[in-house]
Amino acid sequence: MTADRPTAIDLFCGAGGASLGVEAAEYDLVAALDHNEAALQTHVENLGDGIIKHDLADVDPSVLPTDSPDYVHGSPPCQGFSTANDDRQADDPRNSLVFDFVDWIGALEPAVVTMENVTGMTNITDHFMDKVEAAYREAGYAVKWRTLNAADYGVPQTRRRVYTVGVREDIDAPSRWFPKPTHAETPTTTLNGRELDEWVSVQEAIGDLVETVGEHRPQGENDGTTGAVWRPSDDPAHTLKGQGSHTTRPDGGTAVAPNHTDPQLVNFRARRPNFDMAETSVKPTQPAHTVSGQMPNQPWHYNHEPDDAADSTDQRRLTVRECARLQSFPDWFVFVGSATAQYQQVGNAVPPLLQYRIADHLRDEVIA
Repeated sequence: MTADRPTAIDLFCGAGGASLGVEAAEYDLVAALDHNEAALQTHVENLGDGIIKHDLADVDPSVLPTDSPDYVHGSPPCQGFSTANDDRQADDPRNSLVFDFVDWIGALEPAVVTMENVTGMTNITDHFMDKVEAAYREAGYAVKWRTLNAADYGVPQTRRRVYTVGVREDIDAPSRWFPKPTHAETPTTTLNGRELDEWVSVQEAIGDLVETVGEHRPQGENDGTTGAVWRPSDDPAHTLKGQGSHTTRPDGGTAVAPNHTDPQLVNFRARRPNFDMAETSVKPTQPAHTVSGQMPNQPWHYNHEPDDAADSTDQRRLTVRECARLQSFPDWFVFVGSATAQYQQVGNAVPPLLQYRIADHLRDEVIA
């Protein structure tokens, strides 16, 4: 542990959503590992050094700067679990990364560990989660899991993910394994008098962005590698606690809207009869549904939904920045790479605010 800051490692870190949340919870993030080049470039651009490119199926703690972190988080890839996969199989090789992650935990022996994954993990077979729990126990951890809705923690998105929490068996189990919600579908007072705010809506999250239409450009000032205002974790602007600090980007919070080509618009109109518009358009007064990392599955902007007019051009998907807002990324956090890579990084990320709530809670309950 560095001074009063517990150390943390983020496995399968992607662009850094979980890493950002962990740092905001006042951990010293000593390493973040992934094998995706574009995502790692985004991670280092925003959060500084400490990234390691590594195939996490190879459990090799020697690649790390420490073999005794206080906290480890991981988000193993979920394609094998996703309900969008029409041919889900429990023995899909991609599912084995969950158990590789637990092997890392057994080797590193942190005090506490969290794993995030899609809800399909819980129902791919009747006994898959039993196997996951057994793996944690074999590694020396008491374990609990729960499906969390990001909207219940202030993220403007009803993104449901399974969180597994493991606590090393020689440490007292927490009195409460998961953080209490901070928000609800409607403003609520709990039985013990806690006030829960209303879910954050799409319009609250992105309604202030100034739209300019143009060709795709990187999310930085110039070439996509100089736009992030790198902020050490003790910088007040780094934190997610304040929320609403969206105007800290160098360009003042502009959302560069995609300039869809005529063939793209024809394709959108042709596909429209197959769309469930309730699932493909965000509603201004509600949180968004789950933001996808897959092109072209980004939601339609609520002011620019497709209509039946054959010559309509006033329709567009959400921009990278708008999707990032819906994931709770602050505006100083930029994404680099192609448009496809940026959308993928945003959609695949752990919402930083949700990870902050979880990491902060466990810091107080287990590590402090």
